[in-house]
Amino acid sequence: MSTYSDALVKYQPRIIKTEADYRRAMTRFSELQREYEVKPSHDLGALMDLCAMLIERYEFETSPMPEASPAQLLGHLLESRELSRSEFARELEISRGQVTNILNGTREISRTMAIKLGESFSLRPSLFLGVD
Repeated sequence: MSTYSDALVKYQPRIIKTEADYRRAMTRFSELQREYEVKPSHDLGALMDLCAMLIERYEFETSPMPEASPAQLLGHLLESRELSRSEFARELEISRGQVTNILNGTREISRTMAIKLGESFSLRPSLFLGVD
């Protein structure tokens, strides 16, 4: 694939309106990822970003995130990454006790910790402060 316009013609990203559109978009995104792994390029990366935004928009509109406390959110993220409290504590360079206390709700998440968590999970720090 030589240019962004070539990639657009091949993958034809569109607004996702139905579950069938969503399945097609996910299939195309997987194909695009495989192509990118074989031959990375700025153009393919830009198209992946566009497709990911379209997919995320549809998922957000059709599957709104339930209300969760910052501690519940952190617990879910650790579980989805299959990380133990100890592993995560080492990753963030904090004590296991701090992680446990946050998850148990006996310790609030500080702004500094929210920034670390946001960076670790590629999310807005404000999600961990309960202000979103």
